[in-house]
Amino acid sequence: MASSLLEREGEIESALLALLTREHCLYLGAPGVAKSMLVDELHKRLTGTRRFKKLLGQSTTPDELLGPVDLIEIADHGKWLRRHDRSMVDAHLVFLDEVFKCNSMVLNLLLGIMNEREVDEIGMDVTLHVPLISLFGASNELPEEGGLQAFSDRFLLRHIVQDIQEDQSFVSILTMPYETTPTSILTLDDIRLAQEEVRHVK
Repeated sequence: MASSLLEREGEIESALLALLTREHCLYLGAPGVAKSMLVDELHKRLTGTRRFKKLLGQSTTPDELLGPVDLIEIADHGKWLRRHDRSMVDAHLVFLDEVFKCNSMVLNLLLGIMNEREVDEIGMDVTLHVPLISLFGASNELPEEGGLQAFSDRFLLRHIVQDIQEDQSFVSILTMPYETTPTSILTLDDIRLAQEEVRHVK
């Protein structure tokens, strides 16, 4: 990853540490410093994992994260179900851009998913457990004191992502191929085995 994401060694280490510990990681920085690209490059190197990516805003609804309500299932069988394909519920890695711009409804939903890895909506027969390993958030700034502080605290790993500092790094970025082929791949089983080993580290 460091061969295509120059001057991002610390951010990459935090991303890997998030996977190993099943914690969540926040990247703070101006637009264009490769916050989302870092998570994209990470996902390229993980086989058997699913990713969900979303730009949040005040108008974001739970449907955009959890999937649309299955109206046919409600009409025919009276069951509250969602279609979860390609939604956040189905993902191992989640990347949320402008993560602090969400409304209170989405905020409460995300807290449950980040803490317990569960979705529990009124009308559901049973609590839904999600396969989330780590949630990566990106923002231009930290939230002010208030309702978002508890949400911000869920990101145990944090990085302020700076602009590229070295001239040679900037030149290399301009001249390197846009698409890079990963030389190292991890499977979902590799990650789970490593997570088990990490639990024994004092």
